[in-house]
Amino acid sequence: MPELWKYRFLYISAIVVLFAFDQGSKLWAIMVLDHHNTVLPVINGFLEFKITYNDGAAWGILSGWTQGLAVMSTVMIIVILTVLGKTSLKDRLLGWALTFQVSGAFGNLYDRLSTRPGVVDFINVYIPWGGGEDGFWYRLFGKIGLTSAQNYFAKFDPIYDYPIFNLADIWVVIGTVLLLIYIIRMPPEIVPEKVLESTAVQQIPEPVTSQPVSNPPSENHYEEGESKDDSSH
Repeated sequence: MPELWKYRFLYISAIVVLFAFDQGSKLWAIMVLDHHNTVLPVINGFLEFKITYNDGAAWGILSGWTQGLAVMSTVMIIVILTVLGKTSLKDRLLGWALTFQVSGAFGNLYDRLSTRPGVVDFINVYIPWGGGEDGFWYRLFGKIGLTSAQNYFAKFDPIYDYPIFNLADIWVVIGTVLLLIYIIRMPPEIVPEKVLESTAVQQIPEPVTSQPVSNPPSENHYEEGESKDDSSH
């Protein structure tokens, strides 16, 4: 099997595995969390499993626009698969980035096309960021003496409740990070050969035209000059 087709087989296999992990975790969340109406703490104060159904996009935007989001996801998947099929061996990082992205898109699209109320989200993360009157920012600006900044940060909760997400969202984030790394490491654009040829032609020095060399004065000239001088005497 050619090496290029080997990587394409790996991409397809990874898409199937990542999709299976996403859907398996969502089925578990429905059976355990939804049916029993429970919240499962994992890391106290930081991570818990709590199911919710999102009929919109990320952060709940475009809520209720399920069909439109399904169409957009389908178009995006077609575009990603087209680009993925054209990747070469030197673009393996791009291939893995697109693999993760299309896996996440497939997972959430399946939820929108199924009989579920929306995309199944169940991973809930709490991020302590230092807000509130007892938080880091309040104490810091208090020491500096910036009362206005103190009052501003005092209004916020000390812990940020990040929007609930799922494994498909994680796949998309991983793919986006890999894509950014690929773009940063992308070599400079190759100059077309025609441009290089025209540049080379311009750099060729023009041939130097030989200037006629004046012949040295003949001896007859000096003799005539001398004879003239003699005759003048």
